[in-house]
Amino acid sequence: MFRYLWIGCLLWACACSHGAARPATEIVVIFQECPDHSSTDRGVGHSAVLPTTVFDYTDRTCGLQSYFPAMTGCDTLVIPSHDGYAEVMHRNQAIEDRYYLLMAGDTVLFTYGENRRPMIRSLCSERNTRLYTLPEHDARSIHRPTGYDLRTLCTSATFDVMWFALHNPRYRNDPRRGEQLARYRAKCPDLDSLRRILPLVEADFGRYVDSLERVGELPAVYAGFYRAQHRPKNAADLLHADSLFRFPSAHHAVQGWLYEKDSAEVVRFGRDTTLSKCARLAAVRYLLRLNEEDGRAVEPSALAACNVVYEELAGRPFAADDGDDGRLTEVRPETMTVEDCDGQRTTFDYLLQRSVGKVIYVDLWASWCGPCRAAMADAKKLRAEYADKEVLFVYLSVDNGREAWRRSAATLGITANSYRVLHAETCLFLKEIDNRTIPHYLLYDRQGTLVRNKAPHPNDPKIKALLNELLAR
Repeated sequence: MFRYLWIGCLLWACACSHGAARPATEIVVIFQECPDHSSTDRGVGHSAVLPTTVFDYTDRTCGLQSYFPAMTGCDTLVIPSHDGYAEVMHRNQAIEDRYYLLMAGDTVLFTYGENRRPMIRSLCSERNTRLYTLPEHDARSIHRPTGYDLRTLCTSATFDVMWFALHNPRYRNDPRRGEQLARYRAKCPDLDSLRRILPLVEADFGRYVDSLERVGELPAVYAGFYRAQHRPKNAADLLHADSLFRFPSAHHAVQGWLYEKDSAEVVRFGRDTTLSKCARLAAVRYLLRLNEEDGRAVEPSALAACNVVYEELAGRPFAADDGDDGRLTEVRPETMTVEDCDGQRTTFDYLLQRSVGKVIYVDLWASWCGPCRAAMADAKKLRAEYADKEVLFVYLSVDNGREAWRRSAATLGITANSYRVLHAETCLFLKEIDNRTIPHYLLYDRQGTLVRNKAPHPNDPKIKALLNELLAR
């Protein structure tokens, strides 16, 4: 009871203080106990959209900003409005992008149900809450067991794959797929029924919007906003209008258009002076963010060209968007500099010196590496087995981007002794150990000497024999 009283007081204080002190051109967004929305456990495995995000909005220069709310407690974000409103996007379990049009001066709260679906409420006006949640007034629009809306379920490849497998005779009659089909059956709703309902629900919603606008209960700006959501943006129509990039949906439309194109084509797009500056900047920033999260996604030559174009358009290097505070003014390639989850920087050599007397097992990984993430369950078991022994488990990420790494580390439960390697592409140490693939494991003795490069995997019985041998010395 006291916990909920404390949360309620905190929300009231946030709403009041922000409402009093913030200009009416800003909007306060509060996230309460935000769950992990970077993946879904309802599909055929880990599912995520790159670049990953949870909450998107645009800054005062119409640049797209992505935010990852804290997963514990209350997290507060202040965003600017444009001409009295701000369109924002909250991603739901990796595969559903939900857009909201918020009013300037408002304070809104996102809470989450058992199925993790975001639920929005204005702390200033019940009328605003009704405007923000208009599509959900029809109980048919949300599939409560999964937390997704009907359109997501009917169009998502994640659920389509499961539905196809469940209704393919070749799969149904294959005894080897029994466990897989049982898992799909538990997670996938009846898509045939939902696909019959979807056109009726959308048609009814269109008539609902028309009727509310006609009697003056729905402002024209909201009527237009909801009608536009049922008419997907055509990226070609956005390329010459900077003003449209006040909306995250415009950025996302351009990203979707570029998704199937190669890196060189994106660079050519960024250099095309006949297009709007915001469209060009959105394109190259998309490619650079993609490279941050998956270092294999962009060819080196295209990446270099993209950085040049970005700096010409934005007037600053792309690294500035990564929140790099520049506390280390000079980084020598022979020094492996790392940062922890709080942004504190040190060197790997210092970590080894500080841990003399312990055996050290190092896990080199990245948030975008599927095999790395899959191995974390075995790593957790090994860590628990040696919890009362003098073994230190260290996690070194080679992610280019800070936020993707921090989010994944929190999700995987490896925030303790977890670091990100800075300037991994020029780090001499990684070259010396021939770090070409990940996961890559290192084993150090009590004196901090590397005794096994490419040490055994956490689920390999050999690793326990080696740890026990080093502990006995």
